[in-house]
Amino acid sequence: MIIVHLRKIKKSVVFTIVMLAVTVCLYKDSSATMWAINLNMNGSKVVPAVTTNGYAQLTGTYNDVTNVLTFSVTFSLLSGVTTGAHFHAPATTTQNAGVLIIWTGFPLGVTSGNYSNTFTLLPSQETNLLQGMVYADIHSAFAFNGEIRTQMGMQLRVFEINYLMEGFYDQSINKLVRDTVTVNLRSSNFPFAIVDNGKAFLDSTGRGLLFSLHAPSFTPYYVQVLHRNALETWSRIPVSFTNNLLSVNFTAAANSAYGNNLIQKGSRFCAYSGDVNQDGVIDATDIGTIDNDALNFLTGYVNTDVNGDSIVDGTDFAITDNNAANYVSVIRP
Repeated sequence: MIIVHLRKIKKSVVFTIVMLAVTVCLYKDSSATMWAINLNMNGSKVVPAVTTNGYAQLTGTYNDVTNVLTFSVTFSLLSGVTTGAHFHAPATTTQNAGVLIIWTGFPLGVTSGNYSNTFTLLPSQETNLLQGMVYADIHSAFAFNGEIRTQMGMQLRVFEINYLMEGFYDQSINKLVRDTVTVNLRSSNFPFAIVDNGKAFLDSTGRGLLFSLHAPSFTPYYVQVLHRNALETWSRIPVSFTNNLLSVNFTAAANSAYGNNLIQKGSRFCAYSGDVNQDGVIDATDIGTIDNDALNFLTGYVNTDVNGDSIVDGTDFAITDNNAANYVSVIRP
């Protein structure tokens, strides 16, 4: 798990800390930092502490561009019936503060229940939140000043992927020509709808990072990876975020992919290259497109450059022709 204790600092600095020297990472909303919330509320966090069996789980997300805070709370075993609930600020874990936001519509007169809401924070409220100076508490007849509480810490949802494309990977030096892939998290049930997605920039080792908050933890998803001229690849089985972290390595073994649909180069496994028209089949259509571009001496960042050297030529043709001869096509759940 990667945890960031927030300060009001530039987002680029936050990214540098989180990514641990990984220099480039693309994700769904490149203008926003998205945060996940997964916290426990209890009496020991109240100031002064309250002896109670009361407990709550608070989960949610925060988008620091739209300033939208969305959260849900499930509480139980309170020693007194509820009288209210709020966000308070500014305060550290050892301080008390006035009400920042009232939880309107919170269920009163009960010792257990559920509550969800969405608030758009004012700039001053966001400042308190990002500085770690906001706490949440639930008040009861047993403890009027708060029976259970938690400080509003937040975490980045991190998705690490390791992925290689056959034509872009040189096994003799164990390096990949760096490029971008699209990663889709898809439902584990037919028709496998896309739940979340983003773009990851793969470094020379094949490693990329994404930040994803819309896909809940502990829910299984197939991982589908798309590249501009590699064959679409799916994870062998559905996988899920645990404590806001998900890591999938397609390079370790053939069965890392659904249907073992990978090709081995040296000790690592790669997605098949040559599907330049992205129709899920490497065939004569792809070969013809490459041949035409090679005859026209096409160069640059184009789909027909199957080996990533920015030149369309016989090398790209050979990779694609070999896979077409082996009737390589996408394998999906």
